[in-house]
Amino acid sequence: VSKFMDMDMGKMRRKVLEEGLSAGEKCYAVLEITYNDLMRMKPLIPLMFEFIGKVNKQPLIQKLIKKYYDIGRGIFSDLIQQGVDSGEFKNVDVWDATNALAALYEGMILVCAVDGDMENWLHRANAATSIILNGLLNGEKE
Repeated sequence: VSKFMDMDMGKMRRKVLEEGLSAGEKCYAVLEITYNDLMRMKPLIPLMFEFIGKVNKQPLIQKLIKKYYDIGRGIFSDLIQQGVDSGEFKNVDVWDATNALAALYEGMILVCAVDGDMENWLHRANAATSIILNGLLNGEKE
């Protein structure tokens, strides 16, 4: 699990550091990375939720999952901070916006597990991300 997660988080981290994209564009790029990873591991998604369900019973699992949640939230936090610093996003509480975006992604993964409809997943996830990003956009930016 650790090697798989390290590889995925590395792809996302590189996208955050990439030059030439706005913070919003990077959010969509991270979403596409997430989608591609979900497609690759679709048969394992129910097991992933079972694994997460053991968090409160197994300290080692709790530590492992918290590590990757923290890395993921760090990626979102960096994206949002980039947007605030560039003037693309409003001057918001970065941690609150980070948690909203992270919750959206986690919820969309749950939708994938429950619904199983991967054909429309990326479209729905892009729409939900747009709603959050539109709330962050700074209307005063030139």
